[in-house]
Amino acid sequence: MSSAITNAGEALIALHQNQETGLVIDKFIIANVAGVDPAAAVDRAEGKPAAEDILLEYIIPAENKGYINPNQVVFSMLLGSDIGDFYFNWLGLYSSADDTVVAITYCPTLSKWKTAHPTMGNAITRNFMLEYSSIQDVTQIDVSADTWQIDFTARLKGIDERERMSNKDIYGEACFFGDGYLVINDADTFKLQPGTGYVEGIRIDQVAEQIINPGALPAEVFLDVALQPQGSDRVAIASVVFADPGDYADGTNDNHYGQKIADIDGDGVVTDFRPKSLGSAGEMMAEKDHTHDEYEPKTNTDTIYIGCGAMTSSMTDGATSEVVEDTANGLSRSVASFPGTDKNTSMEFEFLMPGNWDADTITAKLVWSAPVAVAGDEVRFDLAAVAIGDGEALDTPLGAAVAIDDTVTAAGMKQKSTSSADLTVGGIPSAGDLVRFKLTRDFDYGTQPLADVAQGLGLLITYGKV
Repeated sequence: MSSAITNAGEALIALHQNQETGLVIDKFIIANVAGVDPAAAVDRAEGKPAAEDILLEYIIPAENKGYINPNQVVFSMLLGSDIGDFYFNWLGLYSSADDTVVAITYCPTLSKWKTAHPTMGNAITRNFMLEYSSIQDVTQIDVSADTWQIDFTARLKGIDERERMSNKDIYGEACFFGDGYLVINDADTFKLQPGTGYVEGIRIDQVAEQIINPGALPAEVFLDVALQPQGSDRVAIASVVFADPGDYADGTNDNHYGQKIADIDGDGVVTDFRPKSLGSAGEMMAEKDHTHDEYEPKTNTDTIYIGCGAMTSSMTDGATSEVVEDTANGLSRSVASFPGTDKNTSMEFEFLMPGNWDADTITAKLVWSAPVAVAGDEVRFDLAAVAIGDGEALDTPLGAAVAIDDTVTAAGMKQKSTSSADLTVGGIPSAGDLVRFKLTRDFDYGTQPLADVAQGLGLLITYGKV
């Protein structure tokens, strides 16, 4: 099954964002289109199917529209058993007001049957997630998506994989504690001892002694380890095998990892091949050297100053770029004026990172002023960035933003904020990349928010050097 925003849909979203008007997606179009390959990429130039191919135009109720986050919204279709009979392989999200198919899914041919007593029909639910920068704002969806509208499979598998890789960083490719998974010869009966181990970051437990039968000797003993579905969960499975399974993906795309644990010679003598810890998990951790150079503060750094005069007001909810003059001395300066009421506003800028950038995290400080303020007023700005390399799309999502906070000392004073936390630049950063930044004021931040304009003068960007 494949899905994509159409070219026309992408242009329509951008148009509504630029005009600051709401985009109403009000229908699912259900069709049976000859020649659709569910494994093929969606043709983004495709539009509404021919009238004879369209089976149903489903009007999406308001309660079937929800947002997951500012960049993801979901639309849901519920086809009860009073609808049918037909087959379909094509779904489209459609805006009637703009007469545009916004997004398309190719799916395997599905059947929809209407109840005709005594034969029962079927009910079908389909959810269509639309991902686009600030899509929640342009579709004006203000209700959070319910759990039934969201497929958490990818997220949960991602959590499993991050946990597996974290364990592998600690325990290596394999690690066994005590006698866990030890093969012994007990009066010519081969047994696997209970205990705990890790294979490729997957924690496995042998809860009781297990008799194993290697067959003809000599023999090798391996574990075939995987995280596999069990009900609504995924659990660790470790199977004993007597030939090297290697690393492979099974029919459900679950990864398996092979690990040799023993050799048995022709006389039944067992040689243990398990990589072993120094003792218990806790003891092993205690023996590790916890001095990590990579966690020490960077000392080989450089700083770039970006004046706000080099920044561009965001087309959506932009701050104001202007030149102001100091009253007493008549000196002019370019500033970015971020208002303190109504909504968050943003400025954007970009520049080529130096060739000696280590492509790691960066930090930032904001130089700013508050023309009208009370000492103690608080401000917060959020900074996000993405690196664009040669041959990479300019329209790439920003990385996660970090906060830049400060407190007013007095009105009209030049101020420099404290340093932000480490900012991870989105994309795949490399030295010399074009890096795009977005600076956004959180206008109502704090217990005593600055209620008036905050004037940005410039940003200090500090980066690590190779």
